[in-house]
Amino acid sequence: MSRIPPTVLVLLLLAGCGAGDSAATEDAGVASDRAVVKWLAESAIRLETVEAGNGFDDLQGLREVIGDARVVMLGEPTHGNREVFQLKHRLLEFLVEEMDFTAFVLETPMAESFDVHEYVTTGVGTPERALAAAHVWPWDTEEVAALLAWMRAYNATPGKPRELSFYGFDMQSCERACRGTLDYLQRVDPEFAAEFRAAAGHLAVSFSDSDTSGYRPWVERDADAAVQQAVDAALGRIDAQREAWSAATGAADWEIARQHARLLHRYVEAGRDDGAEWNVVRDRTMAENLQWILAREGPKGKIVVWAHNSHVSNDAPMYHGQNVPFAGHYMRRALGDEVVIVGVLCRRGGLTAFEETVPSRGVMQFELGPTPEGSIEDLFAQAGLELAVADLRTLPDGVVAEWFAEERPTRSSGAGYDPADPDRYYWTYLLPEAFDVLAFVDRTTPTRMVDPSHYLSVPTVGAPTNLDFEGDVVDGVPDGWQVWTKLARYGFEIGASTDRPYAGDVAAFVRRDPAEAVGEASGNIAQFVDASPYRGQRVRLRAAARVEPADDGFGFLRLRVLGEPSDSAHDGPAKLFDSLDTCRVTSAEWQVYAIEADIPENAATLSFGLYLAGSGAACLDDVQLEILDR
Repeated sequence: MSRIPPTVLVLLLLAGCGAGDSAATEDAGVASDRAVVKWLAESAIRLETVEAGNGFDDLQGLREVIGDARVVMLGEPTHGNREVFQLKHRLLEFLVEEMDFTAFVLETPMAESFDVHEYVTTGVGTPERALAAAHVWPWDTEEVAALLAWMRAYNATPGKPRELSFYGFDMQSCERACRGTLDYLQRVDPEFAAEFRAAAGHLAVSFSDSDTSGYRPWVERDADAAVQQAVDAALGRIDAQREAWSAATGAADWEIARQHARLLHRYVEAGRDDGAEWNVVRDRTMAENLQWILAREGPKGKIVVWAHNSHVSNDAPMYHGQNVPFAGHYMRRALGDEVVIVGVLCRRGGLTAFEETVPSRGVMQFELGPTPEGSIEDLFAQAGLELAVADLRTLPDGVVAEWFAEERPTRSSGAGYDPADPDRYYWTYLLPEAFDVLAFVDRTTPTRMVDPSHYLSVPTVGAPTNLDFEGDVVDGVPDGWQVWTKLARYGFEIGASTDRPYAGDVAAFVRRDPAEAVGEASGNIAQFVDASPYRGQRVRLRAAARVEPADDGFGFLRLRVLGEPSDSAHDGPAKLFDSLDTCRVTSAEWQVYAIEADIPENAATLSFGLYLAGSGAACLDDVQLEILDR
């Protein structure tokens, strides 16, 4: 979503003014800026540090700011500022330790994030593995890992009034929600579960491609009429059988199953008409999830929410001809003054983001110049503030209130950034309407990824190579093949083995012990090759494979045809063909499998390989990619 860039607004205003008018306007603007600077210098709460573990003396002024709120929503200007992340961690500690908040809620998929709650309450695993389960790369950082470690330590300390909970509140994935729905239906109504699996079970399959940071590809079948009908029926049946099924499984299990089904319903709803309503459904669902969490925490529950400034804001901008309320807007309407919305600003420094240039190098670190003169961030700096909080509900009447009564640009970027176009990354707000409070950090540095290698661009080779796996092995990986390094954190082991190859001495393997499984992921080994020699041709991928699944795991051979990369951090390259999980490996003995596809003239990359969904072991050997005679 975008509005008129602030630079364009300025030019439009100046174009309508004569020289005299311009000078008068400039004088008035300078005077109002000075008034705002004076108010900030006199009224803002100055903080000493962003780093946790330094006591709460300088934060005591926030008691009055927060008051009796049950929900504190903490925004951020980008998804990659270290000091902003650290400040929000410190604020969480203060709100928990000093003001009895009971839950932390992050902008991650709700269903997958129950695994993170498991870590912070039981201590099983590590913060880094919990973050892998959370499934959103901007939070896969040392800063968020430190926050989770603190939550775990807090819960492990005797004498605390109650356990601190972790939740996600987003809905941008479907795998765990579908699997949770299926698992519960299998327990209470196996016949209905079989019908649901046949119609919508594919939504439980993860793909975990390194070139998409593990996100599941969107395909039309995910929201076709049959899937919508099946998901509607599952949610309706869970509701209709509430009394009987709660008695059979326990009310808590029913409640979580119902939430999984509702999340899946919203995911499918958002995908209708090629995702035309995605943004509308997403923020509405975020707010629904927050209210579900608050109810689940009970009458004494109080939650701290972490998301982008836009999502927490009480704003409903126009987008494609319609108003799109953000989650904060829904929360303000539902809970009024029980919600305190904190917009977080930064003026200059560094950030981590997905590079939006083409071709992208992946997740990189960037340097930000200072925000424009006269911006709210600039006025904080002019007031001599480096780290501060200002309560916009206490604005004085007169010139200061008039300054804030106009929309103002603030620094704003999501997951992506293009260093060649820094002016693009601003968002205008009517600040006192959008936020109750502003927190300001003058200078930031980039967040520190748990492992930066997880999010680099994937190299494309000129032609298929080492298809029989008899070549060199580099760092445990057969030469020419790609293994996403993050898969180890999901519990996968991937490499080459001399155990029972199909031909020659070596075959590739993907395996995971069920005891080591974390999160929703499919282990895989793949190649990415230049598509230009295959354009306009029909190709066949042939390979020998075998599988020994554990639990409900299975293997599949997969072929993808990708278009040119896009400049969007969210969209990635066009998907021209994808066999997905349709070519299932079904035998523990070696068998030959094949996939055929026509390669369009605009194809850029062919990707092919072996995937293991769930746990167990799968092996691959004797791969061939051949052009077929027409």
